[in-house]
Amino acid sequence: MNCTAIKRRLFALTDPADPPAGILAHLRDCAGCREAQVRLIQMEGQIPHVPVPASSAKAALAAKFRGETTLWDRAQFHLRTVERWHVVTVGMAASLLLFFLAWSLAPHEQPIVKTRQPSSAPDVLLVRLVEHNLSLALVEAPRQQVETLSQLAEDLRGQSDPLLRYGDGLEGKESLKDLADWYGQVVRMSVARARRVPPRERRDVLDPIVKQLGAAHDDAQQRAQQLHNVSADHPLCIIAFAAGNAREQLDVLLKHDMSGVPVPGRGVGLARLPTETVLLRRAALVPVLFAAAQNTARAETPVRTPVQAAEQARKFQHNRKLIQTLVDSCLRMAEQQQPDPVQRAASCTVVAERLAEAVERSAAEQDAVRTQEAALLLKKLLQRGVAFNLTTAGGTIPLGDVREPEMVQIGDHVSRIAQQLEENLLRLPDAETRAKLPKTLQAIQDGRAEVFKSLKGRGAY
Repeated sequence: MNCTAIKRRLFALTDPADPPAGILAHLRDCAGCREAQVRLIQMEGQIPHVPVPASSAKAALAAKFRGETTLWDRAQFHLRTVERWHVVTVGMAASLLLFFLAWSLAPHEQPIVKTRQPSSAPDVLLVRLVEHNLSLALVEAPRQQVETLSQLAEDLRGQSDPLLRYGDGLEGKESLKDLADWYGQVVRMSVARARRVPPRERRDVLDPIVKQLGAAHDDAQQRAQQLHNVSADHPLCIIAFAAGNAREQLDVLLKHDMSGVPVPGRGVGLARLPTETVLLRRAALVPVLFAAAQNTARAETPVRTPVQAAEQARKFQHNRKLIQTLVDSCLRMAEQQQPDPVQRAASCTVVAERLAEAVERSAAEQDAVRTQEAALLLKKLLQRGVAFNLTTAGGTIPLGDVREPEMVQIGDHVSRIAQQLEENLLRLPDAETRAKLPKTLQAIQDGRAEVFKSLKGRGAY
């Protein structure tokens, strides 16, 4: 179906937050239709709050009744003209009415009605982070690694504003602090990988990244200006410092390519500086943040409604451990001096374990969208991350090689993850939730089957 048909069907649904599978599949791939779904949910949520216009009909109706005879007057008139059979009929009707009233008030065994938790919209950040993991698990060229790390850094930075505005208490502050630390780690790794990009390719690769880092630095500056009592270790200062430092190092690298002069301090990045030096640089950055011009260009960020931003902050906090695992996995694969498919497969397996926990948790919360989304991400990671790298390793590691046990161990780990997840899902107490699990279970089985296929002939496989 095209987008017009999908939107028309969304408007026809009684609950747009829980679309059928056909629409759900389209929503995962179409940002425009997801936006339409979110707006429709917001509109339905605001309907109870629409004010009712004032009316004089109530006063007019009361005046009309006051001008007529009372009910007692009319009753007295009818009683004076009543016949005996009228009294008998009314008595029988009253007896039947009392009988049915007593029966309806008697206690009966009522069926238990369970309230269904509303399904959430797909988590775009989670999907993108898994794609970055898969990209780093497949590519070997430094150019592609640098570009992927740059995209990862921007995706993380894009969550800073929702967390800053709508983060929930202490957990929100901790999430923002973690995000700033992860952003710094990723941009430092991208600088390290940039030094491995062939000189003839650097200008094309690094120019857009330098501009992106400059925009990130300026954006963090401006938002820090709007706060009070900002210290050097505030997350916005950490982001601004990391982006500015990375931009300077890439500028030096590009100028070196043009002049042929050796890069000063080559190989000494921010991660290798003494802790005191890092703190002094951050402290020196604070007055600069507030002295910066008000018209500094802001980075282009996605336009979000307050409801969308608050929902994104909630999702980030909810998935913080999974996000950390995804970022750590990207960094591990990027820092490998020589691409090692076995280590890449092992790194993807760690992420798969976290995704399996997300599948189980969302199923227990009766969130059908998140359950299916996490299961499909798990399947993709097992197929393109674990199985692909094990197959690649199989081309260079012969049967009986000393590294073969590492490959078999990864397969055993995947087997335990999938088996435990299937058992826990089938033990869920809610029958309605279990009835929606076939697609989820099939995704888990498909991913596991690809891993087993990649290990065929090794160990017990």
